[in-house]
Amino acid sequence: MSEVGKDIIKAPLQGTFTIDAFNLINQHGDTINIQEVVSEFTLNESIYNKFCSATLAMSDGLNFPKNYRLTGQEFVHIVIKQIRESLEEKVEVPIPTTIDKLFRIYKIQALTQQGQMTQNYVINLCEPRLFSCRRNRVSRVFRGSYNKILKKILVEEAKIPESNLEVGAGEYEGENWEKTDPDNIQFIAPNWTVGSVIDYCVNNASLGDEGVYKNGMFFYQTLTGGFRFKSIDEMFNASNLATAQDIEFSQAPRNIVQEEGADDVPLDDKKGFSTQVFTMSKPQLFDTLAGTVAGAYASKRITYDPIWQMTREEVFDLEETWNRGPDKHLSGFPLIHTDGERIMDIQDYFSCPDPATIPDDENLPPNKHPDSFVSYGNTMTHSYDNLGHMFPEVFTAGSGTSNKLERRAMLELLNQHRIVITIPLRTDLSVGTIIKVIQGPMAPKGLDLKDELNDQRYLITDIAVKGNPQMKRGVMDIECVKESFAMKISDAHHLASQGKAVSIVNDGGG
Repeated sequence: MSEVGKDIIKAPLQGTFTIDAFNLINQHGDTINIQEVVSEFTLNESIYNKFCSATLAMSDGLNFPKNYRLTGQEFVHIVIKQIRESLEEKVEVPIPTTIDKLFRIYKIQALTQQGQMTQNYVINLCEPRLFSCRRNRVSRVFRGSYNKILKKILVEEAKIPESNLEVGAGEYEGENWEKTDPDNIQFIAPNWTVGSVIDYCVNNASLGDEGVYKNGMFFYQTLTGGFRFKSIDEMFNASNLATAQDIEFSQAPRNIVQEEGADDVPLDDKKGFSTQVFTMSKPQLFDTLAGTVAGAYASKRITYDPIWQMTREEVFDLEETWNRGPDKHLSGFPLIHTDGERIMDIQDYFSCPDPATIPDDENLPPNKHPDSFVSYGNTMTHSYDNLGHMFPEVFTAGSGTSNKLERRAMLELLNQHRIVITIPLRTDLSVGTIIKVIQGPMAPKGLDLKDELNDQRYLITDIAVKGNPQMKRGVMDIECVKESFAMKISDAHHLASQGKAVSIVNDGGG
């Protein structure tokens, strides 16, 4: 039995959905409903990927690849709706939370024969425009703001309908398609693919000097919406909860029926069926070695100017970035001790067996080691125009190089403290929003240690929706990150605060 089936058995009324379409369309115009031969589907979205993707696990007794002439040029239309279900009624969730996606088949793999009547294989699906983004090339000059340039390349070159872009009115401002700064960017795309132009815009776009991280923009597609060009600032917005209500997801058991007197409480809130966490894992709490060498805490960029024949150094310091405003971050305080919150002074720790065994340089905060990661580059000044060094140009070649260091640090920090939860299938969650995951405290017996550092707020970065078309029930794996703590590490209670000495014994009760 698949993992989806096991979780459904644990909670038989959760993760229910309806199927309005599960059709395969081939190049000859033939359409067939493949719902009965799909044993399991997985739909994926991520803030790190430009397009959604999917896989279908097939159990086929009709030899679809042969009889429907599949060549990797076919399409699959999937429409599913989450429903809220109790013992007495089924209530369909409103249309805006419907997953309605057209995918293209690009690969069939892992084909195995089960006797003479059945074969199993996996069909890989992608957004149809992925082909044009990797195939079509552009040689032209782009001018303006990155948000406008990105929209232009998507509509004109990738042939994505403007209605699929979640842009706002006027200057394309909106919570899901943000205006970037400055608006006088100029760059040349020398025979780049459309995908390369998109990456260039996303990696260099910025909200300005006061952003959470400079160059903190993401471009991605959601399963329930369109394409978004969104900043990490907007993702961390306090009002950016992943659901309409302040819903908490936890591993606490749910009752099959609602509590007495709670008829006015929606089934999808804290008391509902679709908020239970089936499984929870933490792939990584931290990796300071990887973070150090990747430039998460400090880094340096050396830039060569071919006109002046000089080099310029720029240094990134995590604490300086944080000082732009802790209220801008997910929770407010760094996940490590920085220079402003000094790490231990070895001389004060008389109980240390041999203080000399701790290297002095390793006692320094990691944000004071800019040589941990060094990148090199050169300016894009015009070799034929020295005036550009003395007078501002109408168009600029790009933003400051320190922005690249901040983006690199941001991406590494989002990879540090990760958690993966499995919950019932829902269609009202999307990546780039905040979710509350309540975790039970773990502490030795007799000690009341509330996790003061963790405010239970996580940013959703990846979603995998998994369902069984026959059972019409499913789950979703959600990967989240904790980008910052709710208070300074030094201010949080710890074991030593419970007494002068603490002996930790694993008696199985903590």
